[in-house]
Amino acid sequence: MWQRGRQSGGWVFLLLVSLGMAVACTVSPTLLEPTPTQPPTLTPAPTFTPAPLPSPTPTVEPLALHVAWSPKQVAQGETALLLVRTTRPATISAIFDGLHLAPIPFAPDAAWALMPIAPWNRTGERPLVVQAATAEGEVAEVVVRVPVVEQAFEIQYLEVPPDRVDLLDPQLIAEERAMLSAIYQQATPRRLWNSAFAWPLGDVLGILTTAFGTRRSYQGEPPGAYHAALDIAAEEGTPVYASADGVVAFSDDVHVRGKLVIIDHGAGLYSAYFHMAERLVAVGQTVSQGEQIGTVGNTGLSTGPHLHWELRILDVPVNPRQWMQQTWLPPNP
Repeated sequence: MWQRGRQSGGWVFLLLVSLGMAVACTVSPTLLEPTPTQPPTLTPAPTFTPAPLPSPTPTVEPLALHVAWSPKQVAQGETALLLVRTTRPATISAIFDGLHLAPIPFAPDAAWALMPIAPWNRTGERPLVVQAATAEGEVAEVVVRVPVVEQAFEIQYLEVPPDRVDLLDPQLIAEERAMLSAIYQQATPRRLWNSAFAWPLGDVLGILTTAFGTRRSYQGEPPGAYHAALDIAAEEGTPVYASADGVVAFSDDVHVRGKLVIIDHGAGLYSAYFHMAERLVAVGQTVSQGEQIGTVGNTGLSTGPHLHWELRILDVPVNPRQWMQQTWLPPNP
């Protein structure tokens, strides 16, 4: 019986079977199995790389200052030690009652300075202006008030011998004062002293003839300037010693002060020794506390053998007795 196959080989096979014939044949797989369909090629999706998030900008601490000083209440003619700290590295400057101080940095964010109070300084709450400036140009400023209390000073009346009256010439005094002021206003940027100051006559006490801050009247005139030192009477030739470690800044003969030695102790602090009979040190020489620098004399504007012992900070006279009792050893850079 004829049956048509769906494929061209299908009806031939059916015809042979219907005739009783054995059939041995090899059927091509391509004829028996459907042609596999190739799966579609998938195009991979593009890889998405997210943009990195910006790093957060670190918060910069605002520039600020912390100001402290000791003693908290300062008398006329005394010294205070100023300490300043900042929140970031900065250059520090300070002005006390119109006087520019000389801060010495001992860390990127810290400095100290000596703060002298003149015998004639106004009393009450006096202004201290402290400023800090960073390398980037940021500036911070603090204004505080320093209590200055009155100090009682004596008045002394002196008669100058006729052969020395010419040393009272105001022009002569002013010229000599200007020369020395240029020295006193310099500030070596480090501390050179290493202990409390010592009595400059060693074991010889002498006689204190004029106290620090005494106002003087010469030849019966009204009292004038404050005496900026201690006057210590002693026999001529008595050894005079350096009151603290330092470097000789001046050693010469001058009209009013006679044979004079000035020692630089750093940070704007100087000691001076007037009216000596001999000077035993030279400018630039390093001296140690207790080293002999001269002898007591009666040179210059003097009425008898004595040592005029003076301390100045940035040209402001301060009481030497405080420095004999106070050991300030702030750190060096």
